Amino acid sequence: MSKEADSTSTVQPLFCRDPDADPTGTLARRLFQLQTLNEASFELSRLASADEIADSFLLTAMGALGAVQGFVLVISAAGSRRVLSVRGFPEAETEGLRGDPDQIMQTYCSAVKTGQPAPPSRPHILFAGRGGGPTLFPSGTAMLVKWVLDEECGFVGLGAKLKDTYTGDDRDFLISLTTTFQHFLGRASFVEEIQRLNDDLQAGNAELQESLAASRRLGTELDRRVYHLKSVNDTVNELSGLLDSGELMQRYLLLAMGAVSAARGYLALFSPPGDQRRLVCRGMEESSLAEASGARISRLVTRMLFSGGRGAGSVGLRLGLAEDADILSQAGLPTDMPGVWFVVDDTRFGFLGLGERLSATAFDPLEGDFLLTATGAFTIFLRNAGLYEEKNRLIDTLASQNRELQETLDCLTRSRQEVDVLKAAKQRITELVRCEMDRVGRVSVMDFVLILCVSLAIGILFNSANPSGVSLWPAGWSRPAIQAVDPSLARSRLEQGGMIIVDARPREFFEQKHIPGAVNLPLSLFDFVYGMEMADLDPAREVVVYGGNISRRYDDDVAALLIERGHEDVKLLSGGLDAWEKRGFPVTP
Repeated sequence: MSKEADSTSTVQPLFCRDPDADPTGTLARRLFQLQTLNEASFELSRLASADEIADSFLLTAMGALGAVQGFVLVISAAGSRRVLSVRGFPEAETEGLRGDPDQIMQTYCSAVKTGQPAPPSRPHILFAGRGGGPTLFPSGTAMLVKWVLDEECGFVGLGAKLKDTYTGDDRDFLISLTTTFQHFLGRASFVEEIQRLNDDLQAGNAELQESLAASRRLGTELDRRVYHLKSVNDTVNELSGLLDSGELMQRYLLLAMGAVSAARGYLALFSPPGDQRRLVCRGMEESSLAEASGARISRLVTRMLFSGGRGAGSVGLRLGLAEDADILSQAGLPTDMPGVWFVVDDTRFGFLGLGERLSATAFDPLEGDFLLTATGAFTIFLRNAGLYEEKNRLIDTLASQNRELQETLDCLTRSRQEVDVLKAAKQRITELVRCEMDRVGRVSVMDFVLILCVSLAIGILFNSANPSGVSLWPAGWSRPAIQAVDPSLARSRLEQGGMIIVDARPREFFEQKHIPGAVNLPLSLFDFVYGMEMADLDPAREVVVYGGNISRRYDDDVAALLIERGHEDVKLLSGGLDAWEKRGFPVTP
């Protein structure tokens, strides 16, 4: 072992220069060694077997260093030989390598034990020189490298070179090459371990086949349950948005037939008044249900409710399965099409029949549970659709009444127009009298008194003939002025949604043109229109009123009435509709 210590102490760093060597030759040798390391890495990376890796490495090391003999030995802590590759040594000299591995482990790797991996030891020179090699190794071994990794110990030995002896560069190169070999050997060990584990898994898989077969049977049953649960969910999602009873029945029949693989099916809905029937069929003629009357189906439903049959009155719903051929025959239904009877509400009931199924005629428990659950959801949606249809019927009735009311309003509007014509005539007469007085030029106080008396007489006469009457003097004379708002500011607030704009003119003027979004609140129909359009308006919300002409200030009168109704923020549109149009703001014709 002293030789081992001496050889170890003489190890020099890789590429150490010999002062007596030719520098150009040294560089070429180093380049060759680097190329060899690269090629060895590439070649070893393509191999998977530890024996193939050892053979390839040994040939590379011997060729690169000019050795004619060599061996690679890897032994595990358990004493088993894991890898052995020999080249060039006589068989007699390799008996120690092929013999009992425990001797080599005890002599050179005593620290490596099973279950107690020794500290890793990188490849290092164990022996280098001439003469007899280390014990148990071939006598022609000129250089020996050792390493330890986990529970394995490895050796690489080379015989003498063809020429010269091994230099320090050669030893360092062999260590580098052995390090590469160690890396790929570890990778091969890892691959072999994976393969072993894979074999174990395959053996375990064989044991699991019977369990897998059982689990598949259970999985098939579970898949059917999941399928039916998904079908129930799809049914709910499909029907939840429908509010038409006819379309609801069509969709549900298709869903039920698909879920239980039925080629034929029907869905009948009955209402007692007049034995009304709604029928939906798929794959069959309605004539096959000619004998199924509401009275017979009602007796079937009553019988099943009190028979305690499967699903009767389940989960708070009145429905159940009807599969007995005699019961179906008594109700006038096809005997080869079992199904589900159901009660929607106190006035409606029905039956779902399914036939020509891929499986047996009778429903298995899973199919029965699905049909009961899905039909229960269907009855709920059908009930909701009935309420929706009743609501629409009431809305149509209300719309008809509103049309009649609108006709009454139109009649009142026409009457009001006639009154406005009379008022215009009155105004015209007044103007003619004034013009005539100006023409004559004999205006005096008595003339004014006379005109006033005539006007009063005409007004009183008109008021006595018309209950609505006209005011004998403007109402605005006796009330305070109402604040006005600029059209630009009014438009900005209107676009922001912060105010309501009201058109106080009669309906015919409003229809000719008005500000978009304005509410028509004619003075003549103020109470009625206010109750319909503005009764629920927040009193604190800003209201801007416009609409007036030379003869009548509708906006002023309507604004005053709004203030009387409790509105706190009522203003007039400065300049009215004309000012709005002059600013270039839009109007609706």
